[in-house]
Amino acid sequence: MDLVLSAEAKTLRLTDFKVNHVFATTVAGIVESTLNLKRASEDEATVVKREFELHKLILLPGALERVLSKLKDLRPEIMVIVEKEANHNNPDILDRLAQSFPYYSSVFDSIY
Repeated sequence: MDLVLSAEAKTLRLTDFKVNHVFATTVAGIVESTLNLKRASEDEATVVKREFELHKLILLPGALERVLSKLKDLRPEIMVIVEKEANHNNPDILDRLAQSFPYYSSVFDSIY
């Protein structure tokens, strides 16, 4: 994805385009690295992408709430969150939605 974004930025002649990665190997590391995130400036466009990470935060009391609160405070223009907590094998879309909503309600609340 970074290569695609970088190529698109080059096509659009965005000279100050930058991708910052944050890596963490522990739940505490995820929390700490997230709480240290900042915008370089108020007019900076920010994108947050989290893949298969948030479900780990329920192991540490209050971690999920702190991380989502920080992400909300960043006010990203785009936020992509990918998790695998829903039952994707059920053929009924309403059942899948009902099963996933309790987990994702904190994500939806953080965006609102």
